[in-house]
Amino acid sequence: MSDTNKTSVKNYIITYIIAVVVAGVIGVIVACVKYFGTERVNRNASITIEFAYDGAARNLTTSGEQLSIDEVKNLDIIEQALANRNLSSKYEPESIRNSIVITGSYPKNVIDEIRSYHSVYDFSGSTSLSIDNYYPTRYVVKLYDGFDEDISKNELTALVKEIANVYREFFLKKYVYAFDMNAVDSILVSEEADFPRQLEIAALRIQLMDDYARKIYSLDTSFKYGGKSFNDMSVKCKALLDNLDKIKGVVVTEAVTTSVDRLKDRYRYETKVLQTERKYKEAYMADLDELIAGYQKDNVLYIASGDSILKVDSNSTVTYEKLVETKRELSDRILEIDTLLADYDYYLRSFTKETPASKELTASVSTMIEELNASIFSLEQEMSALSDAYNEKITGGDAISVSNLVLTSAKLISGGFVVACIKTCGPFVTIVLVLCCLHAFIYQMRAERKARKLSLDN
Repeated sequence: MSDTNKTSVKNYIITYIIAVVVAGVIGVIVACVKYFGTERVNRNASITIEFAYDGAARNLTTSGEQLSIDEVKNLDIIEQALANRNLSSKYEPESIRNSIVITGSYPKNVIDEIRSYHSVYDFSGSTSLSIDNYYPTRYVVKLYDGFDEDISKNELTALVKEIANVYREFFLKKYVYAFDMNAVDSILVSEEADFPRQLEIAALRIQLMDDYARKIYSLDTSFKYGGKSFNDMSVKCKALLDNLDKIKGVVVTEAVTTSVDRLKDRYRYETKVLQTERKYKEAYMADLDELIAGYQKDNVLYIASGDSILKVDSNSTVTYEKLVETKRELSDRILEIDTLLADYDYYLRSFTKETPASKELTASVSTMIEELNASIFSLEQEMSALSDAYNEKITGGDAISVSNLVLTSAKLISGGFVVACIKTCGPFVTIVLVLCCLHAFIYQMRAERKARKLSLDN
């Protein structure tokens, strides 16, 4: 190839490069006009809500109830946030709620635990731990500006932050499960001082403590205060119940009551009430069984992204789980009714004496019940102190935190703009490249024809 041809080829290559660059620049300009000028791109402000207490990964609140992150979109919470920002007259809570999107993700330690578990069992084929064993503990709450396209960036970010903070206060107020040692005080004051009834009230007080201790211990097995754990409280409750059963045996078999006939009438009346309640509960249970049997759970999708995994499910799955939970609660209540009915039947059959017990035995039973109530009161004091310490740990720590306030809007470096540039520049650059290739092909053909002609002339 002659020097002249080499120079021409070089010039053409430079021209091609310039043409491609110009096409790309034109594409970017068109993308800018289209992306920032003619199309509406919703901004959003996002904030992260993270739960860091025992039980969060099992989708439980601090009090052991089912956690529902959708409570962030509760209208009462949004109304309070708007009021705090003096925006109640400007925006409707419903429009704000419709502009909120919440996504959950799993923290890195959960992902690492699952990967580590599966790496151990890779060759056994008997793994039982998966992402299904966990629930998200970190949620990103995004508030889009669809409810007001003219809202300022500062106001948008301030509003989503206020919603998250109001939700945090709501969560701590609702789910900090404080033990109320006065829960049965109204019953104690209003009821007659008959021994069987006193024992029922005592049993209720003990059961309230035991239920509370078991629930909190299931959420945090390591918590101790003053060397005592909630499991220790549960053991003490069991001892009190054993003592109560011994006293109850004496009361029932010896007819230690102010009036045998009145007590029998009361047990018959409560038996009738419980039987009616059980009938309705059974009918409700049958309806629930029919609903659950015909309900199809939606598939749950897991999307890996960086160091986290997103869990995406639909409202129908949530509804299904709520139906199952309702059925479980209903079953528990029916079992409780059956237990009470069996007790009342036993009491009615056991009261064979037609006259009350002697004064000496009555005084003895009275003393035993007073001692039992004193022990119950003492344990209630211990439980209350332990409960206060536990709740102080929750509210004073990082049980629920709000962080990472981020504003996302249309930017040159945003993913949306990059996609728009690719879509717009692609056709421009492709056309120019095709034209350049066509020009190069024609140039090559002419050069070869010219070379053949010179060869023939020589």
